[in-house]
Amino acid sequence: MASEKGNLNNKLTILRRSLALNEEKAAGFGGLHAPAYLEIEIQDTKKQIEETKQQLAALENPPPLTSTPNKRQEIRKLTAELGSAEQAEDWEKVIEIGEKILELDVSQHVITLSIRDSYFKQGNILLEQKSYKLAVQYFDEAIKLDADFADGYLWRGEAYFQLKYYPQALKDYSRAVELNPTEPAIAYYKRGQIYLIQKQFDLAIADFSKAIDLDTKYAEAYQKRGLAYRAKGDPTQAVQDFTSARDEFFARGNMYYDQGQYKFGIEAYSKGLELDPKFAVVYNNRGLAYNKLKEYEKALADLNNALELNPKNAYAYNNRGDTYRNLKEYEKAIVDFNKALELDPKNAYAYNNRGMFYYSLKEYKKAIADYNKALELNPKFAEAYYNRGLTFDV
Repeated sequence: MASEKGNLNNKLTILRRSLALNEEKAAGFGGLHAPAYLEIEIQDTKKQIEETKQQLAALENPPPLTSTPNKRQEIRKLTAELGSAEQAEDWEKVIEIGEKILELDVSQHVITLSIRDSYFKQGNILLEQKSYKLAVQYFDEAIKLDADFADGYLWRGEAYFQLKYYPQALKDYSRAVELNPTEPAIAYYKRGQIYLIQKQFDLAIADFSKAIDLDTKYAEAYQKRGLAYRAKGDPTQAVQDFTSARDEFFARGNMYYDQGQYKFGIEAYSKGLELDPKFAVVYNNRGLAYNKLKEYEKALADLNNALELNPKNAYAYNNRGDTYRNLKEYEKAIVDFNKALELDPKNAYAYNNRGMFYYSLKEYKKAIADYNKALELNPKFAEAYYNRGLTFDV
Protein backbone atom coordinates (compact mmCIF):
# COMPACT_ATOMS: atom_id res chain seq x y z
CA MET A 1 0.00 0.00 0.00
CA ALA A 2 2.89 2.35 0.82
CA SER A 3 4.27 1.88 -2.69
CA GLU A 4 0.86 2.52 -4.24
CA LYS A 5 0.43 5.66 -2.15
CA GLY A 6 3.86 6.90 -3.22
CA ASN A 7 3.04 6.31 -6.89
CA LEU A 8 -0.21 8.24 -6.54
CA ASN A 9 1.56 11.14 -4.83
CA ASN A 10 4.14 11.24 -7.64
CA LYS A 11 1.35 11.15 -10.22
CA LEU A 12 -0.42 14.00 -8.44
CA THR A 13 2.75 16.12 -8.50
CA ILE A 14 3.24 15.52 -12.24
CA LEU A 15 -0.39 16.32 -13.00
CA ARG A 16 -0.25 19.57 -11.05
CA ARG A 17 2.89 20.63 -12.92
CA SER A 18 1.24 19.77 -16.24
CA LEU A 19 -1.87 21.77 -15.29
CA ALA A 20 0.20 24.81 -14.28
CA LEU A 21 2.12 24.66 -17.56
CA ASN A 22 -1.00 24.42 -19.71
CA GLU A 23 -2.77 27.18 -17.76
CA GLU A 24 0.27 29.37 -18.34
CA LYS A 25 0.10 28.61 -22.07
CA ALA A 26 -3.63 29.42 -22.13
CA ALA A 27 -3.01 32.72 -20.32
CA GLY A 28 -0.52 33.65 -23.02
CA PHE A 29 -3.36 34.11 -25.49
CA GLY A 30 -4.51 37.19 -23.57
CA GLY A 31 -8.06 38.19 -24.50
CA LEU A 32 -8.18 35.58 -27.25
CA HIS A 33 -9.66 32.15 -26.71
CA ALA A 34 -7.08 29.44 -26.13
CA PRO A 35 -7.14 26.59 -28.72
CA ALA A 36 -9.82 23.98 -28.10
CA TYR A 37 -7.32 21.17 -27.67
CA LEU A 38 -5.53 23.13 -24.91
CA GLU A 39 -8.77 23.72 -23.04
CA ILE A 40 -9.59 20.02 -23.33
CA GLU A 41 -6.16 19.07 -21.93
CA ILE A 42 -6.64 21.46 -18.99
CA GLN A 43 -10.05 20.02 -18.16
CA ASP A 44 -8.75 16.47 -18.60
CA THR A 45 -5.82 17.16 -16.24
CA LYS A 46 -8.15 18.66 -13.63
CA LYS A 47 -10.29 15.52 -13.79
CA GLN A 48 -7.24 13.31 -13.34
CA ILE A 49 -6.11 15.38 -10.33
CA GLU A 50 -9.51 14.94 -8.65
CA GLU A 51 -9.50 11.21 -9.40
CA THR A 52 -6.00 10.80 -7.98
CA LYS A 53 -7.02 12.66 -4.82
CA GLN A 54 -10.00 10.31 -4.45
CA GLN A 55 -7.74 7.28 -4.90
CA LEU A 56 -5.42 8.59 -2.17
CA ALA A 57 -8.39 9.20 0.12
CA ALA A 58 -9.60 5.64 -0.51
CA LEU A 59 -6.21 4.29 0.58
CA GLU A 60 -6.50 6.25 3.84
CA ASN A 61 -10.03 4.93 4.47
CA PRO A 62 -10.34 1.48 2.82
CA PRO A 63 -13.82 -0.09 2.61
CA PRO A 64 -14.66 -2.95 4.95
CA LEU A 65 -13.55 -6.34 3.64
CA THR A 66 -16.63 -8.17 4.80
CA SER A 67 -20.24 -7.74 3.80
CA THR A 68 -23.42 -8.63 5.57
CA PRO A 69 -25.64 -11.50 4.35
CA ASN A 70 -28.22 -8.94 3.16
CA LYS A 71 -25.55 -7.10 1.21
CA ARG A 72 -24.31 -10.32 -0.40
CA GLN A 73 -27.87 -11.21 -1.34
CA GLU A 74 -28.36 -7.80 -2.92
CA ILE A 75 -25.11 -8.17 -4.88
CA ARG A 76 -26.26 -11.56 -6.23
CA LYS A 77 -29.60 -10.06 -7.28
CA LEU A 78 -27.95 -7.09 -8.99
CA THR A 79 -25.40 -9.35 -10.69
CA ALA A 80 -28.23 -11.38 -12.23
CA GLU A 81 -29.87 -8.16 -13.46
CA LEU A 82 -26.55 -7.04 -14.89
CA GLY A 83 -26.25 -10.30 -16.83
CA SER A 84 -29.69 -9.78 -18.34
CA ALA A 85 -28.79 -6.22 -19.33
CA GLU A 86 -25.60 -7.46 -21.00
CA GLN A 87 -27.55 -10.05 -22.99
CA ALA A 88 -29.92 -7.29 -24.11
CA GLU A 89 -26.88 -5.10 -25.00
CA ASP A 90 -28.36 -2.32 -22.87
CA TRP A 91 -25.04 -0.76 -21.95
CA GLU A 92 -26.53 2.18 -20.06
CA LYS A 93 -28.37 -0.29 -17.82
CA VAL A 94 -25.20 -2.34 -17.32
CA ILE A 95 -23.39 0.82 -16.19
CA GLU A 96 -26.20 1.75 -13.79
CA ILE A 97 -26.41 -1.71 -12.19
CA GLY A 98 -22.65 -2.19 -12.12
CA GLU A 99 -22.13 1.06 -10.25
CA LYS A 100 -24.72 -0.03 -7.67
CA ILE A 101 -22.77 -3.27 -7.15
CA LEU A 102 -19.52 -1.37 -6.68
CA GLU A 103 -21.18 0.86 -4.08
CA LEU A 104 -21.89 -2.31 -2.12
CA ASP A 105 -18.49 -3.94 -2.73
CA VAL A 106 -15.71 -2.00 -4.45
CA SER A 107 -13.56 -5.15 -4.73
CA GLN A 108 -15.73 -6.61 -7.52
CA HIS A 109 -13.05 -6.40 -10.24
CA VAL A 110 -15.08 -8.33 -12.83
CA ILE A 111 -17.92 -5.84 -12.43
CA THR A 112 -15.47 -2.96 -12.93
CA LEU A 113 -14.40 -4.48 -16.25
CA SER A 114 -18.03 -4.98 -17.24
CA ILE A 115 -18.76 -1.30 -16.59
CA ARG A 116 -15.62 -0.30 -18.48
CA ASP A 117 -16.65 -2.36 -21.50
CA SER A 118 -20.18 -0.93 -21.37
CA TYR A 119 -18.90 2.64 -21.40
CA PHE A 120 -16.67 1.65 -24.31
CA LYS A 121 -19.45 0.00 -26.30
CA GLN A 122 -21.82 2.89 -25.73
CA GLY A 123 -19.03 5.24 -26.82
CA ASN A 124 -18.70 3.31 -30.07
CA ILE A 125 -22.45 3.51 -30.66
CA LEU A 126 -22.25 7.27 -30.24
CA LEU A 127 -19.24 7.36 -32.54
CA GLU A 128 -21.26 5.62 -35.26
CA GLN A 129 -24.07 8.12 -34.65
CA LYS A 130 -21.53 10.96 -35.09
CA SER A 131 -22.16 12.20 -31.55
CA TYR A 132 -18.44 12.72 -31.12
CA LYS A 133 -18.36 14.95 -28.03
CA LEU A 134 -20.65 12.62 -26.12
CA ALA A 135 -18.61 9.64 -27.30
CA VAL A 136 -15.49 11.26 -25.81
CA GLN A 137 -17.24 11.43 -22.42
CA TYR A 138 -18.04 7.71 -22.49
CA PHE A 139 -14.51 6.77 -23.53
CA ASP A 140 -13.27 9.02 -20.70
CA GLU A 141 -15.25 6.95 -18.21
CA ALA A 142 -13.91 3.68 -19.64
CA ILE A 143 -10.34 4.94 -19.32
CA LYS A 144 -10.94 6.15 -15.76
CA LEU A 145 -11.81 2.57 -14.86
CA ASP A 146 -8.78 1.17 -16.69
CA ALA A 147 -5.88 3.53 -17.38
CA ASP A 148 -4.22 0.90 -19.59
CA PHE A 149 -7.24 0.29 -21.82
CA ALA A 150 -5.66 0.51 -25.29
CA ASP A 151 -8.94 0.30 -27.23
CA GLY A 152 -10.38 3.11 -25.12
CA TYR A 153 -7.55 5.42 -26.16
CA LEU A 154 -7.76 4.29 -29.78
CA TRP A 155 -11.44 5.08 -30.21
CA ARG A 156 -11.41 8.19 -28.07
CA GLY A 157 -8.66 9.28 -30.45
CA GLU A 158 -11.02 8.62 -33.34
CA ALA A 159 -13.71 10.79 -31.71
CA TYR A 160 -11.16 13.59 -31.24
CA PHE A 161 -10.04 13.08 -34.86
CA GLN A 162 -13.59 13.53 -36.12
CA LEU A 163 -13.85 16.70 -34.02
CA LYS A 164 -10.59 17.87 -35.65
CA TYR A 165 -8.90 18.01 -32.23
CA TYR A 166 -5.75 16.62 -33.81
CA PRO A 167 -3.23 17.12 -30.95
CA GLN A 168 -5.52 15.28 -28.53
CA ALA A 169 -6.20 12.54 -31.10
CA LEU A 170 -2.47 12.18 -31.72
CA LYS A 171 -1.87 11.80 -28.00
CA ASP A 172 -4.51 9.07 -27.72
CA TYR A 173 -3.34 7.16 -30.79
CA SER A 174 0.22 7.25 -29.47
CA ARG A 175 -0.95 5.92 -26.11
CA ALA A 176 -2.81 3.09 -27.87
CA VAL A 177 0.35 2.20 -29.79
CA GLU A 178 2.42 2.37 -26.60
CA LEU A 179 0.06 0.00 -24.78
CA ASN A 180 -0.31 -2.43 -27.68
CA PRO A 181 2.62 -2.01 -30.12
CA THR A 182 2.12 -5.21 -32.13
CA GLU A 183 -1.60 -4.83 -32.87
CA PRO A 184 -3.92 -3.58 -34.12
CA ALA A 185 -2.58 -2.02 -37.31
CA ILE A 186 -5.36 0.57 -37.23
CA ALA A 187 -3.68 2.54 -34.41
CA TYR A 188 -0.61 3.17 -36.57
CA TYR A 189 -2.83 3.94 -39.56
CA LYS A 190 -4.88 6.48 -37.59
CA ARG A 191 -1.79 8.18 -36.20
CA GLY A 192 -0.30 8.25 -39.70
CA GLN A 193 -3.38 10.12 -40.91
CA ILE A 194 -2.70 12.91 -38.43
CA TYR A 195 0.95 13.13 -39.41
CA LEU A 196 -0.19 13.36 -43.05
CA ILE A 197 -2.55 16.23 -42.21
CA GLN A 198 0.28 17.94 -40.33
CA LYS A 199 2.57 17.42 -43.36
CA GLN A 200 5.01 15.37 -41.32
CA PHE A 201 5.46 13.01 -44.25
CA ASP A 202 8.33 10.89 -42.92
CA LEU A 203 6.43 10.15 -39.71
CA ALA A 204 3.29 9.41 -41.71
CA ILE A 205 5.16 7.01 -44.00
CA ALA A 206 6.70 5.25 -41.00
CA ASP A 207 3.30 4.69 -39.39
CA PHE A 208 1.58 3.57 -42.60
CA SER A 209 4.50 1.19 -43.21
CA LYS A 210 4.11 -0.26 -39.72
CA ALA A 211 0.39 -0.74 -40.35
CA ILE A 212 1.21 -2.59 -43.58
CA ASP A 213 3.80 -4.74 -41.79
CA LEU A 214 1.08 -5.80 -39.34
CA ASP A 215 -1.55 -6.25 -42.07
CA THR A 216 -0.18 -6.74 -45.58
CA LYS A 217 -3.69 -6.39 -47.06
CA TYR A 218 -4.38 -2.97 -45.52
CA ALA A 219 -5.58 -1.17 -48.66
CA GLU A 220 -6.22 2.19 -46.96
CA ALA A 221 -2.68 2.21 -45.54
CA TYR A 222 -1.18 1.67 -49.02
CA GLN A 223 -3.38 4.46 -50.37
CA LYS A 224 -2.45 6.98 -47.66
CA ARG A 225 1.23 6.06 -47.82
CA GLY A 226 1.04 6.70 -51.56
CA LEU A 227 -0.34 10.17 -50.84
CA ALA A 228 2.51 10.81 -48.39
CA TYR A 229 5.13 9.68 -50.91
CA ARG A 230 3.55 11.84 -53.62
CA ALA A 231 3.51 14.89 -51.33
CA LYS A 232 7.12 14.20 -50.43
CA GLY A 233 8.09 14.17 -54.12
CA ASP A 234 8.50 10.43 -54.72
CA PRO A 235 6.04 9.64 -57.55
CA THR A 236 7.48 6.18 -58.30
CA GLN A 237 6.83 4.86 -54.82
CA ALA A 238 3.46 6.63 -54.79
CA VAL A 239 2.35 4.79 -57.96
CA GLN A 240 3.47 1.46 -56.49
CA ASP A 241 1.42 2.08 -53.36
CA PHE A 242 -1.65 3.23 -55.29
CA THR A 243 -1.44 0.06 -57.40
CA SER A 244 -1.17 -2.08 -54.26
CA ALA A 245 -4.15 -0.27 -52.75
CA ARG A 246 -6.20 -0.78 -55.92
CA ASP A 247 -5.42 -4.51 -55.95
CA GLU A 248 -6.27 -4.91 -52.27
CA PHE A 249 -9.59 -3.08 -52.68
CA PHE A 250 -10.35 -5.39 -55.61
CA ALA A 251 -9.51 -8.48 -53.54
CA ARG A 252 -11.63 -7.16 -50.66
CA GLY A 253 -14.54 -6.58 -53.04
CA ASN A 254 -14.26 -10.16 -54.30
CA MET A 255 -14.23 -11.48 -50.73
CA TYR A 256 -17.41 -9.58 -49.87
CA TYR A 257 -19.03 -10.72 -53.13
CA ASP A 258 -18.24 -14.37 -52.34
CA GLN A 259 -19.77 -13.87 -48.88
CA GLY A 260 -22.94 -12.41 -50.41
CA GLN A 261 -22.26 -8.98 -48.87
CA TYR A 262 -22.77 -7.15 -52.15
CA LYS A 263 -23.09 -3.62 -50.77
CA PHE A 264 -19.72 -3.90 -49.03
CA GLY A 265 -18.30 -5.41 -52.21
CA ILE A 266 -19.52 -2.44 -54.26
CA GLU A 267 -17.96 -0.04 -51.75
CA ALA A 268 -14.58 -1.78 -52.04
CA TYR A 269 -14.74 -1.98 -55.85
CA SER A 270 -15.60 1.73 -55.98
CA LYS A 271 -12.53 2.62 -53.92
CA GLY A 272 -10.40 0.61 -56.32
CA LEU A 273 -11.86 2.45 -59.30
CA GLU A 274 -11.14 5.81 -57.66
CA LEU A 275 -7.47 4.83 -57.79
CA ASP A 276 -7.61 3.37 -61.30
CA PRO A 277 -10.67 4.33 -63.41
CA LYS A 278 -9.42 2.10 -66.25
CA PHE A 279 -9.37 -1.17 -64.28
CA ALA A 280 -11.79 -3.08 -66.53
CA VAL A 281 -12.18 -6.21 -64.43
CA VAL A 282 -13.41 -4.14 -61.46
CA TYR A 283 -16.21 -2.66 -63.56
CA ASN A 284 -17.18 -6.22 -64.51
CA ASN A 285 -17.25 -7.43 -60.91
CA ARG A 286 -19.04 -4.37 -59.58
CA GLY A 287 -21.59 -4.89 -62.35
CA LEU A 288 -22.12 -8.44 -61.08
CA ALA A 289 -22.70 -7.12 -57.55
CA TYR A 290 -25.23 -4.57 -58.81
CA ASN A 291 -26.95 -7.40 -60.67
CA LYS A 292 -27.26 -9.38 -57.43
CA LEU A 293 -28.92 -6.35 -55.82
CA LYS A 294 -31.25 -6.05 -58.84
CA GLU A 295 -29.86 -2.59 -59.64
CA TYR A 296 -29.78 -3.47 -63.31
CA GLU A 297 -29.22 -0.01 -64.78
CA LYS A 298 -26.09 0.48 -62.64
CA ALA A 299 -24.95 -3.02 -63.57
CA LEU A 300 -25.42 -2.22 -67.25
CA ALA A 301 -23.39 1.00 -66.97
CA ASP A 302 -20.51 -0.87 -65.32
CA LEU A 303 -20.51 -3.69 -67.84
CA ASN A 304 -20.56 -1.19 -70.71
CA ASN A 305 -17.46 0.42 -69.18
CA ALA A 306 -15.79 -2.97 -68.80
CA LEU A 307 -16.37 -3.77 -72.48
CA GLU A 308 -15.30 -0.32 -73.64
CA LEU A 309 -11.99 -0.86 -71.86
CA ASN A 310 -11.67 -4.50 -72.97
CA PRO A 311 -13.87 -5.45 -75.97
CA LYS A 312 -12.64 -9.07 -75.85
CA ASN A 313 -13.82 -9.82 -72.31
CA ALA A 314 -16.10 -12.84 -72.77
CA TYR A 315 -17.21 -12.75 -69.13
CA ALA A 316 -18.33 -9.12 -69.42
CA TYR A 317 -20.43 -9.99 -72.51
CA ASN A 318 -21.95 -12.92 -70.63
CA ASN A 319 -22.73 -10.74 -67.59
CA ARG A 320 -24.16 -7.94 -69.70
CA GLY A 321 -26.30 -10.48 -71.54
CA ASP A 322 -27.64 -11.66 -68.18
CA THR A 323 -28.40 -8.04 -67.25
CA TYR A 324 -30.29 -7.51 -70.51
CA ARG A 325 -32.20 -10.74 -69.78
CA ASN A 326 -33.19 -9.36 -66.37
CA LEU A 327 -34.29 -6.14 -68.06
CA LYS A 328 -36.27 -8.28 -70.57
CA GLU A 329 -34.30 -6.83 -73.48
CA TYR A 330 -34.06 -10.28 -75.04
CA GLU A 331 -32.65 -9.35 -78.46
CA LYS A 332 -29.68 -7.61 -76.86
CA ALA A 333 -29.25 -10.47 -74.39
CA ILE A 334 -28.89 -13.18 -77.06
CA VAL A 335 -26.39 -11.06 -79.00
CA ASP A 336 -24.20 -10.77 -75.90
CA PHE A 337 -24.44 -14.47 -74.99
CA ASN A 338 -23.48 -15.45 -78.52
CA LYS A 339 -20.58 -12.96 -78.49
CA ALA A 340 -19.35 -14.39 -75.17
CA LEU A 341 -19.35 -17.92 -76.62
CA GLU A 342 -17.69 -16.72 -79.81
CA LEU A 343 -14.83 -15.28 -77.74
CA ASP A 344 -14.72 -18.23 -75.32
CA PRO A 345 -16.43 -21.43 -76.54
CA LYS A 346 -15.62 -23.12 -73.21
CA ASN A 347 -17.44 -20.57 -71.07
CA ALA A 348 -19.84 -22.76 -69.08
CA TYR A 349 -21.42 -19.71 -67.44
CA ALA A 350 -22.41 -18.26 -70.80
CA TYR A 351 -24.09 -21.54 -71.81
CA ASN A 352 -25.95 -21.64 -68.49
CA ASN A 353 -27.12 -18.04 -68.85
CA ARG A 354 -28.16 -18.52 -72.45
CA GLY A 355 -30.07 -21.58 -71.29
CA MET A 356 -31.90 -19.38 -68.75
CA PHE A 357 -32.61 -16.93 -71.58
CA TYR A 358 -34.16 -19.71 -73.70
CA TYR A 359 -36.13 -20.91 -70.67
CA SER A 360 -37.56 -17.37 -70.29
CA LEU A 361 -38.77 -17.61 -73.90
CA LYS A 362 -40.16 -21.15 -73.29
CA GLU A 363 -37.71 -22.60 -75.81
CA TYR A 364 -37.05 -25.55 -73.55
CA LYS A 365 -35.15 -27.82 -75.98
CA LYS A 366 -32.60 -25.08 -76.65
CA ALA A 367 -32.38 -24.39 -72.91
CA ILE A 368 -31.66 -28.07 -72.13
CA ALA A 369 -29.04 -28.21 -74.90
CA ASP A 370 -27.23 -25.23 -73.36
CA TYR A 371 -27.42 -26.66 -69.82
CA ASN A 372 -26.01 -29.96 -71.16
CA LYS A 373 -23.11 -28.10 -72.72
CA ALA A 374 -22.49 -26.14 -69.52
CA LEU A 375 -22.35 -29.41 -67.54
CA GLU A 376 -20.11 -31.06 -70.14
CA LEU A 377 -17.65 -28.20 -69.62
CA ASN A 378 -18.09 -28.09 -65.84
CA PRO A 379 -19.54 -31.33 -64.35
CA LYS A 380 -19.67 -29.67 -60.87
CA PHE A 381 -21.78 -26.71 -62.00
CA ALA A 382 -24.62 -26.97 -59.43
CA GLU A 383 -26.69 -24.09 -60.84
CA ALA A 384 -26.76 -25.70 -64.28
CA TYR A 385 -28.04 -28.97 -62.77
CA TYR A 386 -30.74 -27.06 -60.93
CA ASN A 387 -31.79 -25.11 -64.02
CA ARG A 388 -31.85 -28.25 -66.18
CA GLY A 389 -33.99 -29.96 -63.54
CA LEU A 390 -36.48 -27.09 -63.61
CA THR A 391 -36.65 -27.33 -67.39
CA PHE A 392 -37.21 -31.11 -67.36
CA ASP A 393 -40.18 -30.55 -65.03
CA VAL A 394 -41.92 -28.18 -67.47
